[in-house]
Amino acid sequence: MPPKVIAIRSSSHALETTGYAQASFTGTVHAVDSASWVRGYSWVVDRIPGTVPDGVPESIGATASVTASVTAPGKWYLHVRAIDAAGNAGPVARRTIVVAPSTATIVVAPSTATITVPKIVVAGYRATSKVTASLKSLASTGTPAAPLDGHTLLVQKRAGTVWSTIATMSASGVVGSYAATLPAVWNATAMRVELVDNALYKAVPATFTLKPRARLSTPVASTSAPRASRAFSMKGTLLPKHAGVVSVTAYRVSGTRLVRVSTKAVTATSTGGYKAAFKLKAGVYRFQATHSDAGHALTKSALSLKVRVR
Repeated sequence: MPPKVIAIRSSSHALETTGYAQASFTGTVHAVDSASWVRGYSWVVDRIPGTVPDGVPESIGATASVTASVTAPGKWYLHVRAIDAAGNAGPVARRTIVVAPSTATIVVAPSTATITVPKIVVAGYRATSKVTASLKSLASTGTPAAPLDGHTLLVQKRAGTVWSTIATMSASGVVGSYAATLPAVWNATAMRVELVDNALYKAVPATFTLKPRARLSTPVASTSAPRASRAFSMKGTLLPKHAGVVSVTAYRVSGTRLVRVSTKAVTATSTGGYKAAFKLKAGVYRFQATHSDAGHALTKSALSLKVRVR
């Protein structure tokens, strides 16, 4: 039976899930062979997860000391096989080596990152626009900055004190523009874009404010036969449900034109319902509701069906 590697230890990169700034990997390899004895080891250090070393020993002896240059940030892999006295190579054992930038921080501040937020349009509770992040530079070590082996931009929203990721933008390289379509975020205004590099270091987030649109139902009349100079109401619903101000405008139908005659501002209830009272002269009217506040951009309902006041 070919020999089998049983342990790979490292003094320079002790944990496989932690990034280290050292540009040189140092480790020791141990193997067992129940049928013969361990003659040496064949090993490779590269950035490919599935490399298989050849059967030619790089070191002779029952224990191997491995030293390799790992200069670029990101994930590296040590692939090693033990070789017995007859030249038989055992199965591949692997260890992940994570190399961080020489400094433990990556700086992506508003001064070096531009966050462009186009108009967010919410229809049927679905945002249809994109958030674009243009990263002008990433400061790490030296000049110029060392390239990153891949990074992810996280688009996050805040609920209270907790940030949650709602979209991701992935790319590689130091400079680039990346876009992600947002899901429904029509009641969240505090947003940020955060960068996480391949060594799992997080950058300083770049924040922005999102003001999506709310949703207004089409106003409907409280009675099917409104009378001139008598009060009647136009009612509807505001979503998300909150006590926001809704303005309802009455337009007189004049041929193919709509002539504004009156606007009423009312406050919706906590369940989102709104109701605006009108006293109008005889004629044909259509109504439209609008809403905007600190958390929502200007939203307009569809025009109502024609309402005849007799």
